[in-house]
Amino acid sequence: MSLHAASQLRRPARKGWRALASSPAAIACAAIGGLTLLAWAALLGEALRGGGLLDAFVGAICRPVALDGLGVWSAAGSFAWSAGLWMAMAVAMMLPTAAPLALAYAQIATDRQAQGRESPSPAILVAGYLSVWILVALGAALLQTAVAWGWPRLGVPPQAAGVLAGFAIGAAGLYQFSELKLRCLDFCRLPAACLDGRVTHRRADVFRLGLEQGRACLGCCGATMALMLLAGAMNLLWMSLLALLSTVEKLTSGTAAPRLIGVGLVLAGLAAAVGAVGVEPLWRALAAR
Repeated sequence: MSLHAASQLRRPARKGWRALASSPAAIACAAIGGLTLLAWAALLGEALRGGGLLDAFVGAICRPVALDGLGVWSAAGSFAWSAGLWMAMAVAMMLPTAAPLALAYAQIATDRQAQGRESPSPAILVAGYLSVWILVALGAALLQTAVAWGWPRLGVPPQAAGVLAGFAIGAAGLYQFSELKLRCLDFCRLPAACLDGRVTHRRADVFRLGLEQGRACLGCCGATMALMLLAGAMNLLWMSLLALLSTVEKLTSGTAAPRLIGVGLVLAGLAAAVGAVGVEPLWRALAAR
């Protein structure tokens, strides 16, 4: 085969790769899939680096941040390390749930390209969505640092801490029944309707659409993220479970899924509170009445 014939064979392949690389759907899948895999790989690597998988990860996230005697740079380094882990968790848990939005936008962008109209990359939409969760991760890291510094000084008994954790779990369960939760969930379930007629050629507009979806996702799933901080249930098993529940909520219709999850969280919170206090004191209190 001559060099000219070989080059002629390569041209269609190159065109195919270029078309795939410029495809909005391919860009959306690469952005979400790639970032999600990187986040999970970072979390697994951090967990395995400590020896035990779950125990190491729990220790990495929930380890008290010793601020006494630390200089400004040491404290800043501890905060940055904690914020990095929180960002990885947010991406690993929440970014996959944005796939319907990104794919819906990619379809609209493809149609616009076929009509000769410009559309910004889906990566800009994903960046807007992630901006919300990056801010949440920074806030969570700051709160974790403050709690780690102040909690030992409060002298809260272990039983009281267990009861507070139970109340936090129960509160997250009750939030599943709130109007705000259900309204945000509906917004997340219908990404195409939210994008209809709002996609323009301006990158700022597309970034703003990602911000809106991120805020709706925060209203839908923020309680579970807060639960991970307040209840201390920070390990890969809980992360996978909560990410799965969030995905199921958004891929189903009606209120059955969020309400079932809410009932489960309320019962889990009750069990945690009772387990912290013990059954015998409760029986005594009931018998005294």
